[in-house]
Amino acid sequence: MATVKISLSFVSLSPSSSTQSKLSPSFIPNAAPSPAKLRFDGKCLRAKPMVHRASRSGGFTCSASSSPTTLPSALLFDCDGVLVDTEKDGHRISFNDTFKERELDVTWDVDLYGELLKIGGGKERMTAYFNKVGWPEKAPKDEAERKEFIAGLHKQKTELFMVLIEKKLLPLRPGVAKLVDQALTNGVKVAVCSTSNEKAVSAIVSCLLGPERAEKIKIFAGDVVPKKKPDPAIYNLAAETLGVDPSKCVVVEDSAIGLAAAKAAGMTCIVTKSGYTADEDFENADAVFDCIGDPPEERFDLAFCGSLLQKHHEIAKAMKRFFKPIEKEGSTAAKKPCLSPEKREGDGDGVEEEKNQKEPSKFVTWNANSFLLRVKNDWSQFSKFITDFDPDVIAVQEVRMPAAGGKGKPKNPEELSDDTKVLREEKQILTRALSSPPFGNYRVWWSLADSKYAGTALLMKKCFKPKKVYFNLDKLASKHEPDGRVILAEFETFRLLNTYSPNNGWKDEENSFQRRRKWDKRIVEFLNKTSDKPLIWCGDLNVSHEEIDVSHPEFFATAKLNGYVPPNKEDCGQPGFTQSERVRFGATMKEGRLVDAYRYLHKEQDMESGFSWSGNPIGKYRGKRMRIDYFLVSEQLKDRIVSCKMHGRGIELEGFYGSDHCPVTLELSKPSLETEQNQVSN
Repeated sequence: MATVKISLSFVSLSPSSSTQSKLSPSFIPNAAPSPAKLRFDGKCLRAKPMVHRASRSGGFTCSASSSPTTLPSALLFDCDGVLVDTEKDGHRISFNDTFKERELDVTWDVDLYGELLKIGGGKERMTAYFNKVGWPEKAPKDEAERKEFIAGLHKQKTELFMVLIEKKLLPLRPGVAKLVDQALTNGVKVAVCSTSNEKAVSAIVSCLLGPERAEKIKIFAGDVVPKKKPDPAIYNLAAETLGVDPSKCVVVEDSAIGLAAAKAAGMTCIVTKSGYTADEDFENADAVFDCIGDPPEERFDLAFCGSLLQKHHEIAKAMKRFFKPIEKEGSTAAKKPCLSPEKREGDGDGVEEEKNQKEPSKFVTWNANSFLLRVKNDWSQFSKFITDFDPDVIAVQEVRMPAAGGKGKPKNPEELSDDTKVLREEKQILTRALSSPPFGNYRVWWSLADSKYAGTALLMKKCFKPKKVYFNLDKLASKHEPDGRVILAEFETFRLLNTYSPNNGWKDEENSFQRRRKWDKRIVEFLNKTSDKPLIWCGDLNVSHEEIDVSHPEFFATAKLNGYVPPNKEDCGQPGFTQSERVRFGATMKEGRLVDAYRYLHKEQDMESGFSWSGNPIGKYRGKRMRIDYFLVSEQLKDRIVSCKMHGRGIELEGFYGSDHCPVTLELSKPSLETEQNQVSN
């Protein structure tokens, strides 16, 4: 049997140390100094400064100086590499035995498997590998059948792996049982959150930690969430199920993708390096060790976890003093940084602005798929794009930041929340990013949901003064569309509408087909009520109008969710490409006398750069792309269209800046004096 030994270049899922925005202690009043370098038994480790006591063996234990006033509400462990160092001599061996039994002529050596571990999930790992080097001859050709083929391989691999665990051939890592016991004794909830198969994780917990502990430990594993790490879904689910505040959870991870997931969920994260992850970047971790450790070589304990939370609490209090509410005009109080434009007293109808001096003509729209993650991981590249294009307006969708207002208090969708330690830190990160070049030259309007979902933002160069800014389709003061889906800016000669249109979903339910139909109806009503001025409508409109707007029409037209077929044929297919949606979209454009700016200039399909959304490079949506982000302009403006471009290329998401959507730009020529006068008079 041949051994496949090949260097693979997979897209890194770990945070980028060169582009990630980090908290600067010098920026925070009374903050702790920079992280200190500590040495434990000859291993260079990093932790926030704490009180350390020497162990009898000459090593050190990180702990609080006394019994901590703060304990975690929950202690969440990753499984592989944290509870047990399973990867090299456990999962890898089981994968190879499975390949051998299936006669696939494939072997994953130690180095190759280390590269594959950058991908979360065993099924996803195999799929990515076969997509890269080619599928075995015994694998089916159909994508749906390939998915079943991978599932079968993974099931067989899990069974082989469980044999290793049941025979206790792989021991617990040092200190795991001790830390679990400390947590359970002190009433701290314990859970294991892993991308591995649930049966395998349960076997590890039950066999190696023992049934008495196992019955007290909650397990979240496998396909319990739709997205694997580095997505925070599994940690969000754990916090919600356990009924705990994410900011009061401490996670123990061993990998960069696990660290990214924990931090994205707003949790404190300690890294215990494992064999495969020793050289990964853990700069964003709260502490880094080689293991948890048992006495007399204990590295840290539950008290240390509590002291990390206490330190975060102290920093949060300092930040709260820094971020105070903006005082109303006329107040003598000093004003602090604020991301949202100040409202003036007497505003009763949107945000009133001074009379126009000029109007914007260069625009960008982008679904960021979490503005915070883009700032942390992809900001330098996106900043360069903005610097090069130099837009007057940047319309953003899927901000995914919650509106201000704590529990029991009214929400303010125009302000970023800073109600918890984590949210204050995240607000600071965004503040600093949007205060730095080139974004410091822009004003920002937010329309936010109650949670980290949906939401829109509008960034506009300060030299442009909209007459009014609304946050709903009804043009009512102080009202926001549900989930923050609308920002409407009115200028002297046109209106600019930024929307994140709701996804159609797969079923005829309230939050799927019915919600989208209601939205489309309201859009038509809005267009009829605002026909007095030309409109520029941009954003993620979540629909592909024609077959030319998708890469694989047959695939999208026949797509199903778990085999479900809607009762009406026109509702069948991929959300965004059902016949019903496409017909309504065409009718909306006709009713509003709107022109698709991109298609107006680009009549032919461009398979390289003609789509704004691209499926995950791993899985059945690899290479599947749609054009669902638009600039629609009134017919009166079509002769002013200079360019409309999509800036993403290929199926590897080049130019997407970390999102699954690429930026789309529109440039209009300057209006003639006669045109301006006609539009104003009309």
